[in-house]
Amino acid sequence: MRTALVFVLVHDGKLDAAASEAKQILKADEHNVRAMQLLAQVYYRQSKYELSKMVLENAKAIDSKDAATFNELGLVNLALKAKPAALENFKQAVALKPDFAEAKNNLGALLNESQDYDAAIRELEGAVNAAPDFAQARLNLGNAYRGRQEPSKALSQYQQVARLQPDLADTYFNLAILHLDSELPNLQPVDRLQAAISYFNQYRQKGGRDERVDQYLKDAAKAIEKEQRRAEREHKEQLKKASEPKDNAQESTASPTALAAKAPSDESVHPTRSKKKAGSRKRRTVVSPNTPASNQSADAEGAPAPRRSSSSKLAGQEN
Repeated sequence: MRTALVFVLVHDGKLDAAASEAKQILKADEHNVRAMQLLAQVYYRQSKYELSKMVLENAKAIDSKDAATFNELGLVNLALKAKPAALENFKQAVALKPDFAEAKNNLGALLNESQDYDAAIRELEGAVNAAPDFAQARLNLGNAYRGRQEPSKALSQYQQVARLQPDLADTYFNLAILHLDSELPNLQPVDRLQAAISYFNQYRQKGGRDERVDQYLKDAAKAIEKEQRRAEREHKEQLKKASEPKDNAQESTASPTALAAKAPSDESVHPTRSKKKAGSRKRRTVVSPNTPASNQSADAEGAPAPRRSSSSKLAGQEN
């Protein structure tokens, strides 16, 4: 009952009271691993990362088979900028508990950042299979699909996240980037780019503050102008081709000398448009705490430039 009280105090943000209760539990039972995990969460939220790590190492020494301890250690090592150690912590948590949705999500998020999209998809699909309403895992799964150049699958995941957590700003950021960079079926380029602008605006309305959005909006506006000019050129070319049979018929009655005079002096050159490679912009990824997804409340909360792929910002740790 007391550990349950500590859990509630931690998630209610009453950290001093939670720490006091956890210490009282450990005073009576110094081998209580769950109390250690909760005390470590308090220290983590207070940015006392070294202290949090020390408590978790003690918990691991008592019970080396508790997956939650390794997931918490992964989060702490991320905060300490020890990403390789964090990756191993998450792998160990998944190995100990294969249906541990939060650990699989965290592992998948790091694999996204290293652009190992195949491995990330395996972990993240496992996370959403274990917890279908786990919005953060679906967001990261969408990022992995997009990294593997599967925009339709990415769009499906982002749309499901928007239904699960309509106010999660990062969803709209990722939807905007997807529409800005990727060709989507049954969607004309101008419509796709206008949708990107709309999603960026929704991202800001939801509280998003990524400073790159201004530049991305300029990119979208320029791309729309380019597409409109291209469409206008194609329309003129079609009109020109439609008039060619009549011109040819008139030329057939002309003299050879007249035809020779009308012949072009050299060949016309028609430049081709290069296509922008999809997946070149930053995405938003989410790392989750070790609270089981089935117990999360409804509002619970990748590569270096110039890729606009998975953002190095690991959101959601405050949960």
